[in-house]
Amino acid sequence: MRWGSSLRPDYALSANGGKIVLTLTSSLDRTRRRTTTASLGPEAVISEDSSVGNCWSMGVSGQIGLSTPTVIYPTHVTVEHIPRQIAVDIGRAPRHMILWGVIDGLSNVHKHRWLVDEMKAEPSSDSPFRGHHSPPLTANHAFVALATFEYDISSPLPVQTFAVYDGIVASRMDFGVFVLEIADNWGGADTCLYRVQIHGEPALVVEAVAR
Repeated sequence: MRWGSSLRPDYALSANGGKIVLTLTSSLDRTRRRTTTASLGPEAVISEDSSVGNCWSMGVSGQIGLSTPTVIYPTHVTVEHIPRQIAVDIGRAPRHMILWGVIDGLSNVHKHRWLVDEMKAEPSSDSPFRGHHSPPLTANHAFVALATFEYDISSPLPVQTFAVYDGIVASRMDFGVFVLEIADNWGGADTCLYRVQIHGEPALVVEAVAR
């Protein structure tokens, strides 16, 4: 499911304290930058400036690690690209993506075991992520898939919001580190990622302490 411009708090936004986790982000020697975006790093993805060209250019596929200023119960993820009407090459828009969360803390480990046993939450059978249990770069972390989705370039909405799996929300697992993995794009030579937003609710203080 997708919505237009999100009115939810963005915990990944740099102005709110969000940061890029470089150890979970595709390295520069594996990305291909165009001249117009050569000076922009992955920090562009958590900026409010989504003007034309203000994006992070990577190879066709890749991943970006994000940390939030506080531990949250994630509910939605938003991906923004420029409108196709003003895009020189709309093929550079990301297509299939998956949002991962780093499993941290004993409470989350137990909840994840229950989730695997009872909910069987994983990408659908037609997803390019079927059978994947983590992004390519893990930095020795354990991960759980939070959402899989497809950015739709035919939609009139350039800002598209997708829901986290119901089982994840029901489990009350909390997260402070996320990875957005991009599997492919819409036919471009590289992928241009403009902005990623992560939405949710602050985790209860008592649960955060228990971690």
